[in-house]
Amino acid sequence: MINRTLCLVLGSFWFGVALGADYNCSAGIGKFKGKCYNCPYNAFECNRAGPSVIFTNGVIYTADNTDPNWHINPKESMVVKNGKIVFVGTEDQALQQIVVGETRVVDLGGKTVLPGFHDPHMHPLEANHKAAGTCELQRDTKPEDQLHVFEEGCFHNQKGTNWTLGWGHSVYTLLEYVADNPGKNPKDLLDPLIVDDLGNAIPAVMMEFTSHSVWVNSKALELAGVTKDTKNENGNIYMKNPNTGEPNGIVLENAGIEMFEKALDPKMYPNLRQMNYDAALASLFVLAKHGITSAVDARNYWKREHDKAWEKVEAEGKLTAKMILSMWAYPAMNDTEQIAKLKSFFQRNPAKRLKKSQIKVYMDGILPTRTAKVLEPYVRKDPDLQIGDHGMNYFTENRLFEYLSQLQNLNGGEGYDFIIHQVGDGAGREALNAIEDAKPDATVETRHKLTHVELLNTKDIPRFKTLGVIADGQVAGTFTMPGSPGHKELESFVGKAKAHDTIPLKSLVDSGAKVTMSSDYDVSDVNPFNGLANALQRSDQSIDLKVRV
Repeated sequence: MINRTLCLVLGSFWFGVALGADYNCSAGIGKFKGKCYNCPYNAFECNRAGPSVIFTNGVIYTADNTDPNWHINPKESMVVKNGKIVFVGTEDQALQQIVVGETRVVDLGGKTVLPGFHDPHMHPLEANHKAAGTCELQRDTKPEDQLHVFEEGCFHNQKGTNWTLGWGHSVYTLLEYVADNPGKNPKDLLDPLIVDDLGNAIPAVMMEFTSHSVWVNSKALELAGVTKDTKNENGNIYMKNPNTGEPNGIVLENAGIEMFEKALDPKMYPNLRQMNYDAALASLFVLAKHGITSAVDARNYWKREHDKAWEKVEAEGKLTAKMILSMWAYPAMNDTEQIAKLKSFFQRNPAKRLKKSQIKVYMDGILPTRTAKVLEPYVRKDPDLQIGDHGMNYFTENRLFEYLSQLQNLNGGEGYDFIIHQVGDGAGREALNAIEDAKPDATVETRHKLTHVELLNTKDIPRFKTLGVIADGQVAGTFTMPGSPGHKELESFVGKAKAHDTIPLKSLVDSGAKVTMSSDYDVSDVNPFNGLANALQRSDQSIDLKVRV
């Protein structure tokens, strides 16, 4: 028996497709495409909707290792009972499995049927949340030329919270503003515009298009308790005015996440709980549309109660995809308190569609803001981001080791798998070191994963296979493609040679590492075929077509 969760029909949704029966068959005979099959009633009764579905007249993608010619002479029919594929073969064989009143026959019309996709890194709830993007900005427009968005009152449309939230600009337009206007602060552009009817300031947080920095006003800084004395640590970076030492309104990495934690706190704003639930439901339609039948919510903000939204969806029987929650390890939280909390969440019941079985840890930031941790200094030194020439850490190697040691073995050989954000080669080495040092004995099976893997030192690539660590890359976005403007921009940060080998898929595959690909939706498009196609067009790092098939 083939035990796979159904599935994607290319070019058509399988549910509700016309049955294709010929109702002129005599009693006791059903007819499909001119062929009659045994049926104690008439053809209409044989084709009524029920727990079984027969798909026929199609191309069934089986990837059957026992049949070397599966892709040359594909099977044409498939039988599904109670959501499980129980037969793949010829049309005549499939039609013999009809059960009166319980079976539906679907004519695929030559379309292809694929197994459902698994996306191991996406942000479905965040991507469909209605609270976080009220004010929409433009990536390449100067901040002073975007003030009309606020003057027109976009913040009056804010839902779920008393903060004003938006997104879309580039941090480099803010940095250029600072360079062109010495002594001025980007926060000062927002302060007079985002106010209520009485002139009182409304806290405002605008997320940059990469999601790794935010533009905030003075009220947001005040409510977050940020002053000139606030230190940059645990991934929190508050840029300061060089003349006064005051925060200037540009906030990088975890400091931006912490701003959103305050803005989207359901204990403060209870309406957010319904919005979380609605976002989870909406995301499931997106997944179904693209044939994704299981996924990882790769940064589940449990303080925002995102996990509770998924639990409600499951409890109501509306979870149409398997979902693994990767519980966010808050970089600024006390370790003892957080580890205890994370232990209490763990759940990997194979009978449930929803699992809490991963931890999401950030080791570093990203290359375009020079917050990714690199082994060699960045080639580009300007503008000054007050970080240093090697990037920065959210979690250090020692801290990651501590979390791994305490969370990967909880219940007699069962524990959390870690999904570790790693962009720079320095962060990659540190993460692999921590995993190696914390490696449990053979009775504990781990499936830890480094995600993004944009820069890797050649000495570290063989360690993925040795340590059993999965390498997860995202190449769905055109900005990741060799020769694209985004890819060429990386050359100014890390040099041409390193930029050429970012996301070294082929090197990883050739080394014997386990390699997965994901969308990081909604950083990139959710469509799995974009990543599959781009993986074949990465110059020296292209994956062989036979490997991908």
